[in-house]
Amino acid sequence: MTGPEHYRESERLLKVATKSPSGQQRIDCLAAAQVHATLATKQDPIREQLATLLERWEEVADSYKPMEGSKHADLEERYRNYRYVQLRTIRNLRQVLDTGTIPCELATEEEQRRGACGQVHTPEPDAAEPNRAVSGGWIGYAAEKNAARDPWAPSNPEGGTTVRRAQALKADQSAWLMLGRAIRRERETQQLSRRSLSERAEVSEKAIQTAEEGRVPASRWPQSLNRITTALGMGSGAAEDIVLSSLPENPPF
Repeated sequence: MTGPEHYRESERLLKVATKSPSGQQRIDCLAAAQVHATLATKQDPIREQLATLLERWEEVADSYKPMEGSKHADLEERYRNYRYVQLRTIRNLRQVLDTGTIPCELATEEEQRRGACGQVHTPEPDAAEPNRAVSGGWIGYAAEKNAARDPWAPSNPEGGTTVRRAQALKADQSAWLMLGRAIRRERETQQLSRRSLSERAEVSEKAIQTAEEGRVPASRWPQSLNRITTALGMGSGAAEDIVLSSLPENPPF
């Protein structure tokens, strides 16, 4: 049956349930109507078109390759970064389409508290504290004081942000240098000074400098990275994507 046919059958069963003198028949008809309504939603033509569009988009993004003989030495790296960011966007859209929940990284603090992303988050009391250097590396001040909690943790219990960050922290220096170049390139493309970006991302200029220099974090994931990539329009998870793109044996997607 098509989506419209399921809708019509659901409406017919509801009318039968309304007129039926039998309590058990009303219950059965209501249950059947609910099933048909659910199937109608899943087979909605617009939803099917969006799902098809996402599939085509993924095919295109996954096939991006730099042209041979390009004058840009880092073009291959740019394409790889772009590919992973695009695939992450597609994954987020699929979550909205399939579950009706907002990806945690895109939800506002209020939406996270309400559980609109599928998981109720506990707000970080020190989230506004500035980042600072720790033991030769750099981490978010709030993350240092509340290491057991991750306000960006997704609703996926099998892995998600925490696991991906742990994997990214194992990457070598070259992966972090690649991330630093991507952040600097995007900042310069938007003609932003480090000061302007620090105000937009609400992080220190030192945090931006550290990110652009590609320093490997000492032990924990720096929350400032996500604020920087979000402020640049790269997405809050772009840092993980770009670092993990250098680990073919452990891809993020």
